[in-house]
Amino acid sequence: MTKWTALPSLVLIAACLCPLPAAAQDSAELLARMKAMEDKIKSLEAEVQTLKSQQATALVAPVAAPAPAAAQAAPETAAP
Repeated sequence: MTKWTALPSLVLIAACLCPLPAAAQDSAELLARMKAMEDKIKSLEAEVQTLKSQQATALVAPVAAPAPAAAQAAPETAAP
């Protein structure tokens, strides 16, 4: 029974001796990391917009191409 009563005090001592990693960072380092993340997010958003526009262009182009092919195929089948 004495083992379990010492456990909370050991946990408390360990918590006091082990500093949190976030507390060790200074604000300048944190701001620099946040700025880098914001820049990365902006570049990824731009890339997504580029890919969306390319995808929209790729979907429009094949739809326009088969129409002339179908018009050319119709007179050939009607001639024989």
